[in-house]
Amino acid sequence: MIAAHPAVDAIIYIGLGIQSNQARLMKEGRFYPDHGLERIVAYHERQDERFAEAAVALSERYGKPILCATELAVADPDNPGPRAVRAAGRLCYASGNRAVTALGHLWQYAQFRERRGLSG
Repeated sequence: MIAAHPAVDAIIYIGLGIQSNQARLMKEGRFYPDHGLERIVAYHERQDERFAEAAVALSERYGKPILCATELAVADPDNPGPRAVRAAGRLCYASGNRAVTALGHLWQYAQFRERRGLSG
């Protein structure tokens, strides 16, 4: 819904991978794999993968950049969220600040192309 709005030019998705990180902590606990935690862990890991795939799909559908940012991109690169972003051929930024900087560079490049009649 947000990506489709005409007043929105870009999205920075902060916090991808949090559910999978919780799943990792559950796996490291003494109650895993029993007590039904396998199902909960699998759900959390699938969710972050789905969120990443949805961000890519929406970006392509609406032609707008959706940049993902999470410290887990460097702290736990095998986390399903950042891993799915990379599998789609995109970058997962290590912080919101880095994503904002990248978005600024995208805007500058778009302005450069527009001034030279290359946009479109």
